[in-house]
Amino acid sequence: MNLHPVIICSNKVNRYGFRVLASGIELGMYEKNPILLYAHQRPNRDNPNITPVGKMHNIHLNEANELVGEMEFDQDDEFAIKLEKKWEKGMLNAVSLKAEMVEVSDDPQYLLPGQKLPTLTKSLLEEISIEPVPGDSEAVALRLHYKGESPTVISLSDDNNPDLEKLFPSINKNQTDMKIIALAFKGQKHVTLASGASEEDIANAVTDLVAKVNTLEADKVSLSADLQAKTDLATQLQEKLKTVKLSAINEKAEALVNAAGPSGSKKLTAEEMPEYIELAKTNYDAVKNILDKRKGFSSVADHLNQKAEGNGGKYAELSFREIEKQGKAADLKATDPELFKEKYKAQYGVDYKG
Repeated sequence: MNLHPVIICSNKVNRYGFRVLASGIELGMYEKNPILLYAHQRPNRDNPNITPVGKMHNIHLNEANELVGEMEFDQDDEFAIKLEKKWEKGMLNAVSLKAEMVEVSDDPQYLLPGQKLPTLTKSLLEEISIEPVPGDSEAVALRLHYKGESPTVISLSDDNNPDLEKLFPSINKNQTDMKIIALAFKGQKHVTLASGASEEDIANAVTDLVAKVNTLEADKVSLSADLQAKTDLATQLQEKLKTVKLSAINEKAEALVNAAGPSGSKKLTAEEMPEYIELAKTNYDAVKNILDKRKGFSSVADHLNQKAEGNGGKYAELSFREIEKQGKAADLKATDPELFKEKYKAQYGVDYKG
């Protein structure tokens, strides 16, 4: 048995402006004889041999709340087999249902955008047909009762049906719009409406809501400008902080190197200092470690001063007699001949001629 799944009723608004509620379709009567017809054709005087082309299986509501089912084509019917092949090729792809109207409603909860007529909320499914030229992809044929009169059939595959407006009075558009607006406002914390709110009450609520929206938009613009100003200030402060930090690093590096220069501990020459300053700006600890391990150097002047102190400085305040008493005259003569001669002449009044 080859079954073909199909949507029987999708709950969408049809081209005439009303819709059938799939969940309100009563299946009991149809499921006793689930026939599948072609274009709603039944036996009549002109065509007494017309028979069903198949039957329906597994009719139910799916997760999207659509009424769906599976078609089985009669394999002993040559015409039914042709229809199945056309269905499989996509040359036929629509079905329609025929139902008896039980209840309609223009309650906003059942209305969809673009809907002009009420919703058929309860109906009795009579038959399902393959439809070659549907009014839309969810073509529906309805057998409707109007005020106790004989049933009238409305088919969405018809180009025109004068009974449609009679059976489905047009919705009061203004009243329905107000109902939809009231329904939309229900439960909203920013809008308060009484259960029996009038059109004026709803209009005032809309006006208040628009005013609140405008206020929020103005606040949004103000907050955006304030946020931008604070962002700009933060950027400026970050740049200033960066400059201050850089200046402090530079000063610290220069102080370290200057202390090790010729005027300090003499660990660096004047020529070396610029290079060490730049290095200390990027790696202060490494430069400090190098300088801590380095010994200071002595200049030529330092050597001369040290020589003066070492050779004669300790005798500068002594007389030649005192130096002789200490037995240091020979040492002074060897280390600082000039001072020796000076001390000798001062003691004896004559030049040393040794």
